Amino acid sequence: RGRSVYSNLALEEWLLTKLQGVTPRALLMYVNTPCVVIGRMQNPYKEANLKYLFDNNIHLARRRSGGGTVYQDLGNLNYSFVQSRDALDKKLHAKVICDALEKEFDVPVSSNDRGDVLLDGRKTSGCAQRITGTRSYHHGTLLVRSNLNELWKCISAPLSASTNARGSKSVRSAVANLSEFVPNVEMQQVMHALASHFITLPAPSSHKDVPNTFDVGRNNTDYPWIEISEKDVDNCEFYLKERNELAASKWRFGATFEFEQKIQFDSEFTELQINLKVEKGSERIQSCKAQCLKTTSFRQDERELVQKLIEKQWSGCKYSGSAMRSAITKKNLTYNHSVESTLAELGEYIERQIVDKWEDEEYRSEHNSPIFPEVSVV
Repeated sequence: RGRSVYSNLALEEWLLTKLQGVTPRALLMYVNTPCVVIGRMQNPYKEANLKYLFDNNIHLARRRSGGGTVYQDLGNLNYSFVQSRDALDKKLHAKVICDALEKEFDVPVSSNDRGDVLLDGRKTSGCAQRITGTRSYHHGTLLVRSNLNELWKCISAPLSASTNARGSKSVRSAVANLSEFVPNVEMQQVMHALASHFITLPAPSSHKDVPNTFDVGRNNTDYPWIEISEKDVDNCEFYLKERNELAASKWRFGATFEFEQKIQFDSEFTELQINLKVEKGSERIQSCKAQCLKTTSFRQDERELVQKLIEKQWSGCKYSGSAMRSAITKKNLTYNHSVESTLAELGEYIERQIVDKWEDEEYRSEHNSPIFPEVSVV
């Protein structure tokens, strides 16, 4: 249960305040069950294959930091450097990871100006930052033995190219697992390597009077560690509120900026071009413009009828595939065969492309359960 993406993202936010005045910096590492995590300012309809996620019980999360979309599974290591605002240094954090991989595994590793870590020129670690008040964190993913086929399936949104959205756009890059270079590598080896190099960092100059780590145990390692138990957070109002918000549809989908979407659809009888403007929060369609292109199968009056009906039924309609399908295929709407067939085909298509928002059933079932048995902080 310590592998819930919502629990672990909430833990990062909790640590921002929990560690203030206790230690100048800490490193949190954890592994999540399969999920796609989008940046704070991103559009889930543009960044993720939502139908594939829903059908395969893969979680969708929206984090508090910016940056692009990432896929995570049990073969991916998440890390988070937590420190004061003035100690945030993504180049230094990238160096910790590069040094750990080079010295412990002898792999061809480098970093770029964004703080990404590359193996033989291919991305193995991406990162993002969050600053709030006097605190900050720099977090990212590290592909150890991740399922790259699933990665591409999950982040290949069918309407991505035709969706015009505000906010950060993900930069697609060639990727590589560490296991490609070190076939027998284990997750615990990587965690130990990162921790061993992190612990050698000197305290920031503004924090010389604060101990560099919690000194609460050693757990058979050569660096101090923290064991976060259920009692540490289970009664913490801030943490529970944060986990609730991160898992809720209101945050995952509702934080989406307004966007425009172009839909191109070919039916048996005609070709349709439809422009949608979706309101902030992705709850409803603000406006819809449809164009039914001239074909030999449709008369002029039939084309105009289809255009007007789509525009009328979808303007103000709930932005969900099932609602949009229902709006144009109501039983009280009866037309000739070609019109009815076109609307039915369009309805089936749109329901496959625009997935209804969903609440996370696993999150609700594990709510108030013990957490974090496998989370490490150094």
